Amino acid sequence: MPMKKEKINKTNEILTHEQRERVKEKGKEKINKKRKEQEKKQIDFDEYDPKIKAAKKSKKRKVIFIIILILLIAATIGIGVSPIFNITEIEITGNKQVTTEQIRELLDLTEGEDNIFLSLNYMIRNRLEQNEYIKAVKIRRELPGKLKIEITEKEIAYVLSTGEVCAYIDEEGEVLELTDTKEENVIEAKGYSTDIASVKTGEKILEEDISKLNEMDKILEALETQDLKRLVTYVNIADEKDYQVYMQEEKKLIHFGNLEMLSEKVLYVKAILEKEKGNEGEIMVNRNLNEKYPYFHQNI
Repeated sequence: MPMKKEKINKTNEILTHEQRERVKEKGKEKINKKRKEQEKKQIDFDEYDPKIKAAKKSKKRKVIFIIILILLIAATIGIGVSPIFNITEIEITGNKQVTTEQIRELLDLTEGEDNIFLSLNYMIRNRLEQNEYIKAVKIRRELPGKLKIEITEKEIAYVLSTGEVCAYIDEEGEVLELTDTKEENVIEAKGYSTDIASVKTGEKILEEDISKLNEMDKILEALETQDLKRLVTYVNIADEKDYQVYMQEEKKLIHFGNLEMLSEKVLYVKAILEKEKGNEGEIMVNRNLNEKYPYFHQNI
């Protein structure tokens, strides 16, 4: 009997040990399951957390940006060294005062060698605008190798002459060119106060002269309405109370006075020019036309 009892106790011990192991395993399984559930909850929570989502997006954007940047750098290097995009033709339009040869010299670009993309717009503008006549530059590219440059020039308004030096100025009074040659088709301005011998290209004449020439512009615009501006040889701005216009072809000096009743004055000028064709003299419209009639004084 004692032997049988001892056997049963050993069996109980074995069963108890196995049960313990099962309990341990089940415990581990529960712990692992609970941990997984917690991790899942954490992942789900992360997906709905705005800060975490924003951080993930920001990181993703940075990666994409770096990739794009690398690709752009590689493409730029490829374009820069590729002979496919070398300049094959330079087309220049809009220039009148500045010759095409002068513009090409300022550009300093060689067809067949310089790359069309490495010739930057601001560099081209800076080079061309060194010339006082060039006001604006438009640049276009036609792939693979055509460069189109459109020039807008400053227009000559008047020439101021000392006999030795001629200063060509635009409508804003800027000196575009100093030369010893006077062009016949440019209206000369007389009676100015600026010392032409001391001015340089790119500088402006005296503000007093600019103001008077702006008023003279209005007289010339009024003459243009009757197709008479083309006859003007020179203007005299010495006396702002009596602006004068000379027409060499008509051999007549016109006294306009001030800017009052310009349209009426021009109509009288036109009528007198037609009536006194071939006669040398002065047309006097420098008066109040409501009180006094204009007249023609013939030189004898």
